[in-house]
Amino acid sequence: MLKELDPTTVGVTIGLSLTVALVVLAVRLWALNRLRGDRQAEARQKQERLRALLGACRALAGSFTPASAADGRQMEEALAEVLLFGDLPQVALAAEAARALAAGQIPDVQPLVGLLRADVRSLLGLAPWPDDLVLPPAGPGKAGRQGRGRGLDEG
Repeated sequence: MLKELDPTTVGVTIGLSLTVALVVLAVRLWALNRLRGDRQAEARQKQERLRALLGACRALAGSFTPASAADGRQMEEALAEVLLFGDLPQVALAAEAARALAAGQIPDVQPLVGLLRADVRSLLGLAPWPDDLVLPPAGPGKAGRQGRGRGLDEG
């Protein structure tokens, strides 16, 4: 059978095989590189969201002392971060708090703080708090309120 093969046919076959192998390898490397880039971009986005929500949570619930006049600017920045990076329930609560702040009131941010804490814990892979855990109210607008660490609509 080998005697019947033409040397030019063998050369063409080997050349085509090598060309196909190189093309397949190039496509595979391109696909893997693209997939890695997509994963890295997704990880950066997740990290940026986590950083922003963690900062907002710290700003809104960062102290257990009474609110002061200086808390207004810090609260505005935190609410802006939540409006940008929050999920729909967080954005709704942040918008409500921003409207109250614009009206000159100190908004009740406890429900928003609860949602932010739960979301940050979830993003970090931490277990949710038990339902019977009671945390002291924290942050601006907390005077005289009792609150848990979770949002009002969470189970």
